[in-house]
Amino acid sequence: MSNLSKLNGISTLIGNTPLLEIEFEYMGKIRRIYAKAEHMNLTGSIKDRMALHILKLERRGFYL
Repeated sequence: MSNLSKLNGISTLIGNTPLLEIEFEYMGKIRRIYAKAEHMNLTGSIKDRMALHILKLERRGFYL
């Protein structure tokens, strides 16, 4: 598999951060809140789309 193919494969994983549903009772009512599971992102809390963009620029010969 070429490096470009690997890069394209990674891009399918970006933008789908799972949400965790947390259900609890407060003042006699069931409440729900949703939290993003950032720890499941490829780069942790770093913005994945920005990291992918930087990698794509490097592939095209641009260096930061």
